[in-house]
Amino acid sequence: MDETVKRETLETAARILEYHHRSRRALYDRLLEKGVPEEAAAYAVARLRELGYLNDAEYGRTLMRELAARGYGARRIRMALREKKLEPEDVEAVMAEYVPDEDRLRACVAAKLKGRIPDRKTLKRTADSLFRRGFSWEEIRSALRSYADTLETDDIDITG
Repeated sequence: MDETVKRETLETAARILEYHHRSRRALYDRLLEKGVPEEAAAYAVARLRELGYLNDAEYGRTLMRELAARGYGARRIRMALREKKLEPEDVEAVMAEYVPDEDRLRACVAAKLKGRIPDRKTLKRTADSLFRRGFSWEEIRSALRSYADTLETDDIDITG
């Protein structure tokens, strides 16, 4: 592989990263999609890692914080990290740092229920929505109990 190919591949990789961050694997795959030879793609990824422009752990932490701030739970965040082609060990390292934001979850429940005493159908719809966002049933149950406590009523049955 000559120096021109190396330089052009590095420039292509840098342009790709200008638009948004990617994992090592995602960048490598994108370079291959653009017709870059495998050897050149591997060189560019290795060189950008060496220079500090590619850091999967930091990219994963940033993505985890962004998704948590948007109201996603651990299960959905883990799935997103895998979709972004982070290595399993990087996913696990990032998720080890994840701390659920119970206040955000309670605020999400309050926003969905809008201060009303929900019927069983509304509770189920709310719980299902939160489950799809990656929260565990235990987290959802706790947030619904907290919501019921704020209404100071026993009219909400969250056990079913």
